[in-house]
Amino acid sequence: MRFRGKKRLSGGGFMDMNYTVVEVNVLEHTYYRFSTIEEFRSILKSELVANGMSSDKVEELLSRIEGIPEHGSIILQLKKGSVYMLALILPHDPPLDINDSIIVLVVYSSLDSTTTINNIRIYSISDASEEVIGVLNPDQDQEPFIWISHPIQVNKAGIWSIIADFIHNDGTYSTIVNNVNVRFNVVSESIIGVISMLVAGLISVMVYRRLSNNQ
Repeated sequence: MRFRGKKRLSGGGFMDMNYTVVEVNVLEHTYYRFSTIEEFRSILKSELVANGMSSDKVEELLSRIEGIPEHGSIILQLKKGSVYMLALILPHDPPLDINDSIIVLVVYSSLDSTTTINNIRIYSISDASEEVIGVLNPDQDQEPFIWISHPIQVNKAGIWSIIADFIHNDGTYSTIVNNVNVRFNVVSESIIGVISMLVAGLISVMVYRRLSNNQ
């Protein structure tokens, strides 16, 4: 939102000034699991309709979804006013493992507001490094707008932040941030047990052969 105000000067008096407040949502992440594409579509429909989109527009939007895995987890956030949605599609519940992949899904609808968006900037931050995922220029004649990324491999352990800046036609913007934790690959205790048994067996065979050769 853009405000007009006055700033007090050090020598007395005031100076007119314009300043912009960036809207950042602080909603909790919503997690879902899905085991079929239809279940995935049902999750999106429920969330989008609950945030003001008509069923007809949601159905039209869902018909354009391609490249989604058959099962997995989804982390999503929606910001009301117009509809702003940033979702992360994961291969399983977080935390993720190194070399897992994320698919980013973005939805926008103005809901007939006079404030629309000029573009959307999507980027990731991990280990203090930033990487642009996409810069989108939605066609205002095709609403609602949806965009789905190619799989993005997470190659470092730590917190990955996926950020979407929705830049409005009046110079303000709304930002959504989704975080996901990536852990170092961990070998489970059961696998360690099996490996230990195999190694012990091999050692026993080697010892037996050495003793046999020495006789």
